Amino acid sequence: MNRLLILLCIGCCNLLQAQVPELFPYLLKGKYGYIDALNNERIQFVFDEARPFSEGKAYVESDKWKGYIRLNGTWAYYDTVLTDGGPMRKGVAIVKQPKGNGVIDSTGKIIVPFDYNYIQRFDELNVLIAHKEIANRKIIHLYNFKGLKVPVDFDKVVSQPEACALGLKQHDKLWVYGKDGIPLLNYPVENIFAQKYGAKISVNGLFGVINRYGKLVLPPLYKRVWVSEWAPYASFHNVAGDTSAYMNIDNGKIAFTFLGIITHPVSDNVAIIGYINNVHNVHDLNGNRITQLVTYEDTAIENQRQYLESIQDLRYTDGLVAIRHPDKKWYAYNKQGRKAFANGYDANFFFENGVAIVRTNGYTFEYGLIDKTGKEILPLKYRIMLRTGEPNVLIVTDQDNKSGLFYTDGRQLYPFAHRRIREFHDGFFLITGGFEEKI
Repeated sequence: MNRLLILLCIGCCNLLQAQVPELFPYLLKGKYGYIDALNNERIQFVFDEARPFSEGKAYVESDKWKGYIRLNGTWAYYDTVLTDGGPMRKGVAIVKQPKGNGVIDSTGKIIVPFDYNYIQRFDELNVLIAHKEIANRKIIHLYNFKGLKVPVDFDKVVSQPEACALGLKQHDKLWVYGKDGIPLLNYPVENIFAQKYGAKISVNGLFGVINRYGKLVLPPLYKRVWVSEWAPYASFHNVAGDTSAYMNIDNGKIAFTFLGIITHPVSDNVAIIGYINNVHNVHDLNGNRITQLVTYEDTAIENQRQYLESIQDLRYTDGLVAIRHPDKKWYAYNKQGRKAFANGYDANFFFENGVAIVRTNGYTFEYGLIDKTGKEILPLKYRIMLRTGEPNVLIVTDQDNKSGLFYTDGRQLYPFAHRRIREFHDGFFLITGGFEEKI
């Protein structure tokens, strides 16, 4: 039985404008074709397999011919050997042949030969990590998007999503590489933890920082370093413990120095520094204290580990931060140190675009949505509530396991039903269910 497929466009004033996908794969009577956002047939239903368009190309299979078509339905590249093809992003796509995985560009030129068991792509860095096994030995090769290969057999890759750098290990030595596969250091490191704005490295037990542009702005000489996930700033302490500072790692300049026990990464243009007795000072990025917060965790020795874990995500979003009180509920405070509203919730929460998903009722996991005044936009009664790539749209599941779509102002976009809802791209959602097509 065929499945019902619904393509839902979010906020498209002109459904055929270039910034939204024009064509979408659709299954009809056992064959795939493409429809537009108005459900009009645009490419005939002649394919055995069809994938979404990306950068004007889509992978399809038709009898013995397999490859990529253009938006007008003509072949951009095809052969009889391919067995699978990924999306075209930044001009390259991961594809598969019976002998292995490789990478081609939009013209069919081979960027990575078909010699590998699997391939990872890192679009932020314009690099591809290709894995294969020879004589029970795992080998990793690094290519950039132009097809240039680093002439080294690596043993292991150390990476994080959307990172500004990655580590590649060879014979127990870890080397750091950046955008386009360029080496960033002329010496190996012990470890690397890379994020969007910077990478923390360690050498001989001490830490340093490489910024998102590949420059070493903090040499590995420091006892502790914490790179923010939300801003191009890092905090660090020297070995003697008498120097602590926040640094703007984009320009490598010290923002301000401080005394304190626990430092939290910069968020929402402020830095939170912890002291004894659960006191936390909030500073602007010039080092001026703008308010003081007091947490209410149990700091007895036997509970200190739990305490540190519970406050490690103490950060401001949209001008508010959540603090836990003795009743074990979390309350929102503003940058003036005042409680934003009366209600508390059973889990930490963060605001984004003026709203926050909150949870209450102990372990029953009932979710709701509030605004920055504490007003309930969606009542706390749902089993699951998830943000999407659309800043004003949520996927919500009720207690009967029915899913629907809501705007963050409380309006229902798609009614609750026993259907799977998943985000497509560029403002579209794909809704599928076990129903026979009526088309």
